[in-house]
Amino acid sequence: MACGERDITRRSVEIAEEAAQRNPDVATLTGLALNQRGAASHDLALVSESAAILRHSPRPVFRAEGAETYGRMLLAGGEREAALHQLDAAWDEYDRMGAWGYRARVQHLMREAGARRTKWANGHHDAADAAVARSLSEAERRVAYLIGQGHTNKSAAKALGVSVNTVGTHLRSVYAKMSVQSRVQLTNALRQSGELQ
Repeated sequence: MACGERDITRRSVEIAEEAAQRNPDVATLTGLALNQRGAASHDLALVSESAAILRHSPRPVFRAEGAETYGRMLLAGGEREAALHQLDAAWDEYDRMGAWGYRARVQHLMREAGARRTKWANGHHDAADAAVARSLSEAERRVAYLIGQGHTNKSAAKALGVSVNTVGTHLRSVYAKMSVQSRVQLTNALRQSGELQ
């Protein structure tokens, strides 16, 4: 949908609806099908219904998706307070899951709508994390971002035109400065600091 690919969107909606029809006792699938159809057709009533169903899903990612989609549509329709309520719920779910990129996306949307929340400063993302990420040298930052995006040391070295050993040296420095011990922790730290989407 985000890319405007109508055929892929149409097929995605069909698959979601087929799954819901084949599993009528699984409310989550019904909620997802309504979410997809409502978002694709810009039908606020369907998205509202989907959010109500997905709110009871055992899967936090679907609860978050339902609230985020509904919040976005409410915001687009000028219903700011109701939208922020839904987006807050999505932010909370993403935060509990550790889905920092999605959480940052919702937070950015809420900020654009003029909202500020105390929990944003008290959550996993704080000014100290951002300051540490900003303290990296330019070379360390480039290596950190490539590794955070899933590159291996070898592919990062090739992309930067440096040796694998140089990447390793920068990566060890990044780990030390950011107090992380793995690529996953690095990626999460960069996302938490808002440096990586």
